[in-house]
Amino acid sequence: MSFRRIRQGLLVLGLLLGLPLFALPGTAATYRTIPMLHDGVPIIRGEAKLIDSVTYVPFRAVCEALGEGDVLWDDRSKTASFVGQALTITAHPGDCYLVANGRYFFCREGIKNIAGRVYVPIRPMAKAFGMTVTWDPSYRVSLNGGGVLTEGEAYYDSVELDWLARIISAESRGEPLLGMIAVGNVVLNRVNDARFPDSIPDVILEKGQFSPVRNGTIDRLPTANAILAAKLCLDGAVVTEDALFFCNTAIAANTWIQQNRPYRMTVGNHTFYA
Repeated sequence: MSFRRIRQGLLVLGLLLGLPLFALPGTAATYRTIPMLHDGVPIIRGEAKLIDSVTYVPFRAVCEALGEGDVLWDDRSKTASFVGQALTITAHPGDCYLVANGRYFFCREGIKNIAGRVYVPIRPMAKAFGMTVTWDPSYRVSLNGGGVLTEGEAYYDSVELDWLARIISAESRGEPLLGMIAVGNVVLNRVNDARFPDSIPDVILEKGQFSPVRNGTIDRLPTANAILAAKLCLDGAVVTEDALFFCNTAIAANTWIQQNRPYRMTVGNHTFYA
């Protein structure tokens, strides 16, 4: 009998017996379990999992271990949330980010539903609780410290956010979110490079650098996805660490970048170069 038929049979049996539909072979049981400590004390024993080289933890368990508050589930929006005195976190399976106090933290491999439970990467969760993360080569994760997370309204500079969202929107409208983040990375990489201006507006407005400045599309209001990408970038999301240039090679009139800069990656219609 094929595995597909066996699996279908298990699903039917689960429905008849009222068993969890996701508790089938080949789900959570296939992941390596990672020990986790907070200030040297073991927490959420046996529940942290290594998935695609990322340590994931069950949302409810890690919130209850690290904070004081209520963990809630909104069945309509399929969103898990933690509500504490000074911290609110929301996590939606399938998203590549979680939201904490209005801040947007990148989860590149996505928030997952495993055996009917919401699993999130530990690093953005630790950041939400103001903690540092140490990875031990012996496959152990240690969390240390803790603090109050600054609210998004106070953390994001409105001018920087507006300029970054506008250039992302103008340059990558219709591109996937990863491509939008990569465009934002180019701007921030330039800000941190001594060969370019040292502020987001000045990098964008530097003469001859970005076509939306020349053609006026920089003046259009940014899309919601562009604003999201800008916030993710300003909170540390990285798709490309050192790219300083990008272009759409299918329509680029000038080939200087392709001929003179080292290739880094392609995301959507854009190719990125260092």
